[in-house]
Amino acid sequence: MMSGAISAEPVGPLAGLRVVDMTDDLGRFGTKLLAESGAQVVRAAGRGERGAPMAEPQLDRLGGVLDWWFDGGKHKVDLDLDTTTGRDNYRALSARADVIIETERPGRLAELGLDHEDLVTANPRLTQISLTPYGRTGPLAQWESSDLVAGAMGGVLSLTGMPDQPLNSWGGQNHNFGGFAAAIAALAGVRSSRRTGRGQLVDLSLHEVVTGSIENLFFQYFYDDVLPLPKVAQRQGSLHWLGAYLVAPAKTGHVMITPTPQAEQLIDWMVEVGIDSAKPFVGLPVEELLDRMPELMSAVKELLLTDDAGAMFAEGQARHIAFGEVQTVAQAADNPQYEFRQLYDKSHPAGNEAAGPSVKLPARLVRYQGTPVGKPQPPVVEPEDVADIVGQWPERPAEPVVGSVGERPLEGLRVIDLSW
Repeated sequence: MMSGAISAEPVGPLAGLRVVDMTDDLGRFGTKLLAESGAQVVRAAGRGERGAPMAEPQLDRLGGVLDWWFDGGKHKVDLDLDTTTGRDNYRALSARADVIIETERPGRLAELGLDHEDLVTANPRLTQISLTPYGRTGPLAQWESSDLVAGAMGGVLSLTGMPDQPLNSWGGQNHNFGGFAAAIAALAGVRSSRRTGRGQLVDLSLHEVVTGSIENLFFQYFYDDVLPLPKVAQRQGSLHWLGAYLVAPAKTGHVMITPTPQAEQLIDWMVEVGIDSAKPFVGLPVEELLDRMPELMSAVKELLLTDDAGAMFAEGQARHIAFGEVQTVAQAADNPQYEFRQLYDKSHPAGNEAAGPSVKLPARLVRYQGTPVGKPQPPVVEPEDVADIVGQWPERPAEPVVGSVGERPLEGLRVIDLSW
C-alpha cells in the first residue's frame, strides 16, 4: 500500500467498490469506514486537518494523527477543483466510480459543471452523497459551520455540561455522525443503483443528522404530559435524566456508577464496607428505591471514596454491578479486556514488523465472518497518477434493470430486529 498501487486482491465485504473521497473533516470518517471494509477509496489530496504530530519522525513523515486515523489505506490523487488538472481528474474518476462522497459548498460543483447531473451522462449508475452543514437548499444552505456549531445548532450543547457551561462532544463527534450517515447513505445508494441501473444524488444535512442523535430528549419535550420529566431537559453534568447514572470521583480517578439493573448486590456491598447511609435501603422494593434515587446515589458516592477507581471497577465487575472506570487514553490502550477482544492492531509503514516503528490503532469497526478485512494501513504520502487508477477501474458492464424509478433505496430488504 505504500506505493499507492491498488491492491490486486482487495479484501473485505466491500472489495471492488469504487469511492471518490472529496470530503474535508466533515465526512472524512464515512470514507474511512468504507475503506476499512475493503472499498477502494481515492481521496483528494490536501483536505482535512493533519492532527497532532506522530511521536516517531519516521511515522510523522507519512502524516499526523488524524491522517493515520482517517486516511490509512486510501489512495491519494490531485483533485484540486480550482485547477484544470484537478477537474479533469475528477471527471475521469467519476466516470468509473460507484460512489462520490463530497462536502463541497452547495452550488459549487454545479458552477464548475461537475455536479451529479453533469456526471451521470458518462456514468448513469453513479451515486453522489452531498454532505453539507444544512443541506443543499433552504435559508441556511450557504451558512458555514464547524463541529462546535453543529453541536450547538443540533441541540447537543443544550444537554451537555453544567447549567452555566455547555460542553461539546470530544473528538469531532458531530462531524463523525455526519460521516457515519454518509457511509450508510452511500451503501443504500449503491444497492439501489445495482437494482435499478440508475444512480442518485443524496442531499444529506449534518444539522438533521446531529439533531436526530440526541436520544430521548425529543420524546421528553413532546410527551411531558405522560413522562415524569421536565419538558425542556436541563444540563446536569454526567447525571442521567433518570437520576440512576452518574460519573463520580473515587479515592483516585472517576467511576460511572449506577444501581441498575439490580440494586441488591450494590446495597449489600455498601453495607459490608460500613456505609451506614446504605442501611435504610436494604430490602426495599424497586418502586421505593426509584422514589429515593438521589439518596441512594449519594450513598454510592460515599462507597467510591473508599478505594481507587480501578479497584472499585474490578470489584464491581466481580459482583456483577454495572460500574465503569473513566480511563485515560493510555489506560484504554493497555486495557486487558480490549486486548482480549483484539480491539487493537498495528499498522507497519513498510509492511512488516521488522522494518521499524509501528502504530497501534483500533482494529476494524466491524468484523465479518465470511469476508475478513485487512490490517490497518498507513496513509499514503505522494499523490498517484489518476490514469493508473482509471486503467485499473474498467467501465462497468451494463446490467439489466431490476427495479423501477421511484423505489426507495432499501426497497425489498428484509430485516429481523432483535435489538433492544
